[in-house]
Amino acid sequence: MGRTLILLGLMSLFGLTACSSVKPQYYTLGTPELGSIASRPSSIKSLGVARIRLPSLLDRKGMVLRQDKFSVEVSEQYQWAGVLREEFNESLVSGLQAGLPQTRLQVAPWTLEQTPDYYLVVTVLAFDGAPQAQAGLRGSWQLLQGSSNRLIKAGTMNFTRPVQGKDVKDVVQVQNELMGDLVRQVIAALP
Repeated sequence: MGRTLILLGLMSLFGLTACSSVKPQYYTLGTPELGSIASRPSSIKSLGVARIRLPSLLDRKGMVLRQDKFSVEVSEQYQWAGVLREEFNESLVSGLQAGLPQTRLQVAPWTLEQTPDYYLVVTVLAFDGAPQAQAGLRGSWQLLQGSSNRLIKAGTMNFTRPVQGKDVKDVVQVQNELMGDLVRQVIAALP
């Protein structure tokens, strides 16, 4: 009888563990669509992108989903395919390359001999959203001269877009559109 109870207890424990484990779904940002901007000729021969700065809340694999104005959920089920810092960086670089096809894009770190003409520093404060609500990208960026580190231009980003769909996939699609907003803003500010 005692062995039977122990065996039943272990079986139910394993059953509960199996039922509670949720298979993660992975998402990735892509090259943002720049539809409203034609690739423009630029006098900048090379542009570097420094390491993206993210708050610890965002610097993880689990997606941050907005619950309301004051609360978020870090999802175990919905995750970035890589760490968000790299996802964001790759999307930004590919978007800039699409908009500046004649410019050599570099990602930090670079050697002294390969210092770009200018480089971009991006600080992200918020990058979240929710299905059937909205998604947002908030932060700042700086364009610096490569050789002197002199500030050329700075800007803030406070982009929001509605999320029409019911799925997290729809949130990611809108976040990709927000990346396009950032790329367009940076390209428009280039000297």
